Amino acid sequence: MSKSQENSFGHYIDIWLTIKKPQIAASTYKNYDTKIKAHIRPRWSKSPADKIDHIDVLTWIQQDLTKTLKNKTIKEIVTIMRQIFKLYQTRNKIAHDPTEGITVRLPDDDDPDPFTREEIEKILTTPTDRYQELLMIKFMLWSGPRISEVISLAWEDINLEEGTVNFCRAKVNGQYRVTKTRRSNREVKLLKPALDAIK
Repeated sequence: MSKSQENSFGHYIDIWLTIKKPQIAASTYKNYDTKIKAHIRPRWSKSPADKIDHIDVLTWIQQDLTKTLKNKTIKEIVTIMRQIFKLYQTRNKIAHDPTEGITVRLPDDDDPDPFTREEIEKILTTPTDRYQELLMIKFMLWSGPRISEVISLAWEDINLEEGTVNFCRAKVNGQYRVTKTRRSNREVKLLKPALDAIK
């Protein structure tokens, strides 16, 4: 590998991905890799890492990314670049980080918009021959899990006598993993409609 290739931002992207792969869930790695392939590599891969300028990064965000992406996605892309530059700085102690000082404001979260009682009734009384799926929907409506948590639910997670369910794993992109956050690992006391659906 030539000196210029070793100093390219693409070289440090590759190193960063190699380091990250065994440390994170497969779905998280896929998310990072997708964003890198779609946005970071095409613009910065061949650029010398020490020549990437703060103003160039800002211009790229404002002129390219904001046209098609939501602020949340832009923030994730900038965070990935920042981590790659941190890695670059481990070999180049005096190197600058052109993402420093760049902040992407996120809009306020939307207010929760749960189904009304009328909407729930309509969902559960609409004629269908998919009875098992309807019971699953009834269970979800009255217990509040993520879809990935329901997909991975097992009978040993359910205590019919006590009327509880333990959400302790999720299935994402075909792979089982622990729930999204530590607080997500929870035991829920089931309301009667959810318990009836399980029974």
